[in-house]
Amino acid sequence: MRGVLVNEFSGQDIVVGGDGQCDSPGFSAKNLCYFLMEVTSGYILELEVRDKRHVSLASTNMERAALNNALKRPKEVLRVVEIVMDASGSIKKLIGEVLMTHVHPIHFI
Repeated sequence: MRGVLVNEFSGQDIVVGGDGQCDSPGFSAKNLCYFLMEVTSGYILELEVRDKRHVSLASTNMERAALNNALKRPKEVLRVVEIVMDASGSIKKLIGEVLMTHVHPIHFI
């Protein structure tokens, strides 16, 4: 399935949306599941699962680590030009400095 999606979006500028969901609220979360979706089609491009043992037992670092890993794979074969998410400060810094693309934070009312 991954090859089919890569072929479909090959040579196009794509916009992805991403968000992570923890297994529990607050600072006690142990696991996080991060989804990266191509916004026009709604296809899930990547799914990254993180455990806080992978990020020095700090659950607040899981989303940043998951996004970093989830974006590496599509950026190797696709032209990701924008990212839409409800970004924290550390996520914005990651995208701005490391991935060098636009961030469109979503503000919920």
